[in-house]
Amino acid sequence: TICSFLKENCFRNSPIKVIKVVKERQFEVKFEVSKWENPRVLSFSLTSQTMLDQSVDFDVLPAFDALGQLVSGSRPSSQVYVDLIHSYSNAGEYSTCFTELQRDFIISRPTKLKSLIRLVKHWYQQCTKISKGRGSLPPQHGLELLTVYAWEQGGKDSQFNMAEG
Repeated sequence: TICSFLKENCFRNSPIKVIKVVKERQFEVKFEVSKWENPRVLSFSLTSQTMLDQSVDFDVLPAFDALGQLVSGSRPSSQVYVDLIHSYSNAGEYSTCFTELQRDFIISRPTKLKSLIRLVKHWYQQCTKISKGRGSLPPQHGLELLTVYAWEQGGKDSQFNMAEG
């Protein structure tokens, strides 16, 4: 299982360990071999044994705690961003550090808007499969922000028509 892989193999020669697994189920796991020489991501798909025609894709990325301990609803100091900009030059390298802020930004939004964001993410995944090797797409979290912005500009109606976006 993926849980035993993470516990026993993934961090074998590292002080980092997987301590606890909250829910463990049986899935078929398929790992994608990266085309990059030094990949920064572990990609895998989980397929349910009961619904073999459906799978969920995952990317596991390294991250560190750039924001420190944040209280829900609070904002990090702007100095955090300045320090990250000056510490490394590759744009997007630290995006995994901000997943909690991303979650907190979206969590209070209406359910229908969150469903639209999931639909946009699905379309994004379809586009990445089609356009492999044909240029780059914008970051996925940027599309989330654009979706929220469009909803806000459209009047923040929680019962908007999904077909219209």
